[in-house]
Amino acid sequence: MPNGQPIKIVWYHKLQARFSFIFAMGLLLLGLAITWVMNTSGKEEVLKQSELLVRQHGQTVVEKLGQLVNYVEATTFAMSRTASLADSDVVFNMTFDLLDTETARSYVVGGGFWPSADMQSQKNLNPIHWRRDEKGQLILSVVPSDTLYTQEPWFAISRYLSQEQSYWTPIYQPLTGGQLVITCVMPFFHGGQFAGVVTTDISVDTLSDYLGDIDAVGGGYLMVLDPEQSFIFFPYKNEHARLSELRLSAKEFAEAEPSFRHFIQYIDEKEVAAPQLNREQQSWAKQLAQDSDNFDLSNAIHLVERISFTQKNTFNGNSTNPNDPIFKQPVMSAFFTIPRSHWQLVLVAPIHNLVESAEQITKELLVPTLSVALISFFVAYLFFQRSFLRPIETIINTIRKQKESKTDEPIDIKREDEFGVMVQQFNQHTASLNKAKTEAEKAARIKGNFLANMSHEIRTPMNGIIASAELLSGQSLDDESREYVEMIHRSGMALLTIINDILDYSKLEAGEFSLETIRFDLCQLVNDAYQLFSEPARQKGLKFDIVYPNHLPHWFMGDPSRIRQIMLNLLGNAIKFTEQGHVRLNIEGHLQDKATQSYHVELSVRDTGIGIAKDRLVRIFEEFGQADASITRRFGGTGLGLAICRRIAEAMDGDIDLESVVNSGSTFTFRWNMVVADSQVDDKVVQVKRSNPQYQGIVLVAEDNPVNQKLVKAYLTKLGFDVELAENGNEAVAQAQEKPFRLIFMDMQMPEKDGVTATKDIREAEGPNVRTPIIALTANAMPDDVQTCLNSGMNGYIAKPMTRDKLVSEINKFYQHEHY
Repeated sequence: MPNGQPIKIVWYHKLQARFSFIFAMGLLLLGLAITWVMNTSGKEEVLKQSELLVRQHGQTVVEKLGQLVNYVEATTFAMSRTASLADSDVVFNMTFDLLDTETARSYVVGGGFWPSADMQSQKNLNPIHWRRDEKGQLILSVVPSDTLYTQEPWFAISRYLSQEQSYWTPIYQPLTGGQLVITCVMPFFHGGQFAGVVTTDISVDTLSDYLGDIDAVGGGYLMVLDPEQSFIFFPYKNEHARLSELRLSAKEFAEAEPSFRHFIQYIDEKEVAAPQLNREQQSWAKQLAQDSDNFDLSNAIHLVERISFTQKNTFNGNSTNPNDPIFKQPVMSAFFTIPRSHWQLVLVAPIHNLVESAEQITKELLVPTLSVALISFFVAYLFFQRSFLRPIETIINTIRKQKESKTDEPIDIKREDEFGVMVQQFNQHTASLNKAKTEAEKAARIKGNFLANMSHEIRTPMNGIIASAELLSGQSLDDESREYVEMIHRSGMALLTIINDILDYSKLEAGEFSLETIRFDLCQLVNDAYQLFSEPARQKGLKFDIVYPNHLPHWFMGDPSRIRQIMLNLLGNAIKFTEQGHVRLNIEGHLQDKATQSYHVELSVRDTGIGIAKDRLVRIFEEFGQADASITRRFGGTGLGLAICRRIAEAMDGDIDLESVVNSGSTFTFRWNMVVADSQVDDKVVQVKRSNPQYQGIVLVAEDNPVNQKLVKAYLTKLGFDVELAENGNEAVAQAQEKPFRLIFMDMQMPEKDGVTATKDIREAEGPNVRTPIIALTANAMPDDVQTCLNSGMNGYIAKPMTRDKLVSEINKFYQHEHY
């Protein structure tokens, strides 16, 4: 678990979740048990409820259709009474009045007044036909006298109807043309004698739309058939035409769709048989067969039976179809007869949907049972929470508070059960840990202060040694003296490397190590390394070269100081452990993500040195790990360099690996990822860095150590500056108020006033040096020291011991800015 992050418990591992799961499983098993009982002994009852549901819905549809049939018959009867007056003007006027209602406009599309031949000759009455135009307006017209309507089946049948009897035709197309209709036919009488027929036409399409708006039970459908079993309404739609326009009969559809035959067979089987005809009715049937070419005796008898018998019970029964033509699954069907019109209504619903509806009853039975179980769970949960969850939550919150606020607050739970014993033991253990932690932190502070002080105390004389040796090397010396000076310089640099390794390692161990992300030139970084090691390689007779590919960008975002540290460590080792042959620094990289311009970079250092045995490769990156003790005696070193490099690489989400063969050489490869930086901005920086300025002007050096005063003054004088000295912070502030300086070099630790305070005073005084670059020149080399200097108002930083190159590099950052 990473430091500083609160401990998170996955939800399904929490005790609360587990307890809830156990209870949920109990509820589930209880529900399954009830459902199993209902699906075995209660399934038959469920199906009965489903049949009742379908039947009740069917009766509702029958009532709606019955209301429409009654309205049409009432309208037709009113017109037949008007027709009995045998007055054409009255017929015209009454027709307009009766058919100019909202319901009539919705369903009645036409009709007519059809007098018998006797009425035409005696009363000079002509047949009248009415229809609606596209706007719904009623248009009446006189039918030509030569129209043979008296031979039509509906006219022939009407001769045998009483005054209030009606006859509903099958679907047909009228003599005058137009859309398919169903007609209600009623006779009218004059002087007690049959005088003709009145007809009212209903549009099949309008009736189909009316039926289509009726919701079927259980997500099913309904269909309506006329007395000859032709479809008045069916949800099946042809690709090119409405079903009614096809004049498709149910029997014809059943021949094309075998799964539909079930409905036809049931209708035929369940059709209610009419009582036997009496003599008068039999005579009507024979006369009907003789008067019309459209009927034989069998059809005439069947028609008279239908007219003479009125079925009172509209429900004909239920059935099931294992493979419905529309749903392609088992369905339940209910069959009804619409009174007087003799239409057949079939209501169809998938059994699955019906069972689901009926199973709602089962769910309703589950509610009381599950409610009792839920109340039991709630009571048990309260007990569980009070006895277990709440104490555990208190423990977790206290521990979290201890981590966040870094306090040693004990857990406040006082109980005499196992929880109480556990908490008591935990508090005692926490107290012991806190004591040990306090002692460890104290030891760490002592260690840190010791390292900081030792670093400062060692770097101060080291600055005198290395700087003096560097200055001496620039003088005219004989060969022996120059050799001694170079030995002093090399020894000092070796000691400095050891000090830096120890400090870096201590920072890594203390968790104080950090990375920065700035813009830098990787190619220039490699060139600088080449310049640094080319002379040591030449002195050993080694060939030293670098390879930087043309396709790889120069400018990246990253931490150049840490990349340089790894590169210099690997190159230093390669040159140190190689007696003959060559050392090569090779850079490779490829684009990983085009959108973010992220590159995977590989830095490899290959040498032809002593190599490392396979059994020693694992230890080479460990602290104080070298190939063997003889290596340390022969070449020196702390054994921390590679360990530090690996830790830095890991901090950069990279890695370092090694390939080596004894007496043939080694290859160290550092891999990491970086994002390309804005090269335009950085090209200006390169331009500044690579210029060669002429140094001049007065600089102020605030330094209390006489040796360092003399060395810094010597360096700056050789560069071309005039140097003034201040031995403490007060003198530095006073001199900064008197005249402007080109640069100010400031030591951190000085008597009377330290360099940090002196810098703040100079910046706040708003004197002639309020914006003059101030460069820290100090032996305080810890990361916090660098930030402290920058926060105080300093612009640069040089850690002792200094060298001419470090001094010039830092001066160049500020010397050529236009402001200065």
